[in-house]
Amino acid sequence: TDAGEWFGPADDAVTWTIEILDGLEAAHRAGVVHRDVKPSNCFTTAQGRVKVGDFGLSRSLDQEVQLTRSGVFLGSPLYASPEQVRGREVDLRSDLYSTGATLYALVTGQVPFENASPLDCWMKKIRNEFPSPKELNPAISDRVDWAIRRAMSAEPDRRPSSCREFVEDLTGQSR
Repeated sequence: TDAGEWFGPADDAVTWTIEILDGLEAAHRAGVVHRDVKPSNCFTTAQGRVKVGDFGLSRSLDQEVQLTRSGVFLGSPLYASPEQVRGREVDLRSDLYSTGATLYALVTGQVPFENASPLDCWMKKIRNEFPSPKELNPAISDRVDWAIRRAMSAEPDRRPSSCREFVEDLTGQSR
């Protein structure tokens, strides 16, 4: 599924994102980082709920064995976190970045780094240069705009620290 097929009302996109975050929270509790969250790795059930799937690039947070060489990029460049495209160590905040980028695509109908070459995409990602979602879709709330931009911060320490915190950013409510 590409961003255009998923584009819909912001409320639906936030609901879907919360369902994605619920699935990621379970994975994170189990010590697993997905490392490839993007619209095409999210699926709807027969009941209309959204689930995150394709854990083919996932990695255990506890794992001491290096499965990939340091400096090797794995994932989808348009949705990957800056630390991931740099080939650095990732943690659950990398999944939060990718979930923010997915929500960005859902509420704007385009990826954050539309029409950028791979190198330009990576540089813009590292420099945190992307249009505000609200610039592209003025109908989204200030809260959702802020939550997306926070989740997509180039610095992991500026992102939410958990899926629960990201949900709180989106809804304004503790869970």
